[in-house]
Amino acid sequence: MRISFRTATVGALALAMLSTLVPPAAAAVSTGWLDRTFGGDGKVLTNVGGDDTGEAVAVQADGKIVVAGTAHGGTDIALVRYNTDGSLDSTFGGGDGKVITDVSGDDAAFAVAILTDQKILVGGFADGTLEAALLRYDTTGTLDPTFGGGDGIALTTVGQGALFTDLVVQPDDAILAGGTMTPDGVKGEYLVVRYDSSGVPDATFGGGDGIQTTIVGTGGGFAEGIALQGDGSIVLAGTQVSSSNENVELVRYDSSGSLDTTFGAAASGKVTTDVGAGPDEGTDVAIQTDGKIVVAANSNFRKGAVLRYDTDGTLDPTFSGDGKVLTKLGQFGQAYGGLVLQPDDAIVAVGEAVEQTQFSYTDTIVVARYTTTGVLDTTFSRDGKAFAPFGTGSGNGAPVAGNDVAVQGDGKIVAVGTAPGAGGGSDVAAARFGTKATAVLPRPDLLIRSGGSFVGDGRYNVTGLGQTIAKKVARGHSASFSIKIQNDGNTVDTIMIQGSGGAPGVGVQYFANGAPVTRRVLFGGFHVVLAPGASATIKLIVHVSTSAKVGKVFRLPVGGTSEVDFTKQDVVAAKIRIT
Repeated sequence: MRISFRTATVGALALAMLSTLVPPAAAAVSTGWLDRTFGGDGKVLTNVGGDDTGEAVAVQADGKIVVAGTAHGGTDIALVRYNTDGSLDSTFGGGDGKVITDVSGDDAAFAVAILTDQKILVGGFADGTLEAALLRYDTTGTLDPTFGGGDGIALTTVGQGALFTDLVVQPDDAILAGGTMTPDGVKGEYLVVRYDSSGVPDATFGGGDGIQTTIVGTGGGFAEGIALQGDGSIVLAGTQVSSSNENVELVRYDSSGSLDTTFGAAASGKVTTDVGAGPDEGTDVAIQTDGKIVVAANSNFRKGAVLRYDTDGTLDPTFSGDGKVLTKLGQFGQAYGGLVLQPDDAIVAVGEAVEQTQFSYTDTIVVARYTTTGVLDTTFSRDGKAFAPFGTGSGNGAPVAGNDVAVQGDGKIVAVGTAPGAGGGSDVAAARFGTKATAVLPRPDLLIRSGGSFVGDGRYNVTGLGQTIAKKVARGHSASFSIKIQNDGNTVDTIMIQGSGGAPGVGVQYFANGAPVTRRVLFGGFHVVLAPGASATIKLIVHVSTSAKVGKVFRLPVGGTSEVDFTKQDVVAAKIRIT
């Protein structure tokens, strides 16, 4: 998984992400609709403590959702547990569904797994990456004293710095933790550590201390995902750095931690893949039921990529023709952070993208689903991609990140990451996608009038056709328009109002409840929160100067965009002819 912030000690480690243990076979399959039974609109934002991030997700046997990440600006480990409806679980932590753990210095979590006894396993680092950290909590969120050093924490020192980014629990309850270490504080090496079920490194693995490290790339590298094949082989996926480029790198070990000489070129146990022009990044890995290896990746930070390899490490030509599929997720700012396989081996990848509407940019967590042949699944959100908007941004350096994804036992898909909080800073973000039966159906509906009845067609209309009022205005005079904003959807919605700023000779002002809101409307900062069936009205006043050109026609559109689903937008317009 892609780590959503950089660490000073492991400077070569860019963003990383975690894979997720999948619950038992799904009873249904998500069709990509935001699920209104989760948080009311399919999304929840949680402030844990200051600036927070959501890095990894796992689903318990009872359907409760556990998210691991960071709190206090990346200095502490954060855990959040949600009930199945998206509410915080009052039986977890201090009664608020949250647990913050300060191990030593700057700490962070990037991996989470649910054990068979429903205890919670977390991986990351402590003391500013000086030590890789593995923590176990009981079902109430208390550190388990039967694990690690008697305090629920197992710390492992490797080189000058180390961190875990992904976890796998073996069938015998042994724990595999994958990540990166730096022998010199600069160049990263792949790292895998095996622990017994009590958190003690397994002396039968690696170099006799439970630890195995592998050099990748002339400039080092960083591992972000780990997966276990049916024969006990271990696959690490990430990125290797050379003097000229960055490419996706796979490393496979046998069950004892030795490099697998049956994998890759020249019996090296390694496979390097140049996905496309520019730098590439491998962010997660999963194993299909037939043993084939699926990797989430990014190509030049412009497209999300999914790769599939045969069991010997060669790209699988039955997958998208060459083993690689690249997908444009949005207008820009697009990347995959992780993936999970459904029980039918359909591939679900999560990331983020910035989408452009008529008036602004919207930052989203995006989930895409592919068939086993490497084609976007059109039964999922019509085109294979589903979006969970979490705010409006500039389109540059969008603060929303999609970091991990899990499939619930009922087939619904949970995506987690990071998004801007209501009070500033960043919060843990979660979204759930289900079927049309529980779909969030946003429907912003704008109408306009000037002295008569409201005009509007009750449908989404981004052109203003049939929702435009024409009016003649003499030079030196003004005209007033009322714009009614209705929520015709089935959930509480925040409708973002954005409007035209006028033109030479024509000025505009906007008012809400008698208060001026012009600047907010012009710069996308005026939001109206409405319950289903509720409405609000704003006023548009157009001023025509005495020097305006007679006969000139100006069209002044005003749009309302659902923040539940940015693709749902309605536009009305005032059409002014100067006399």
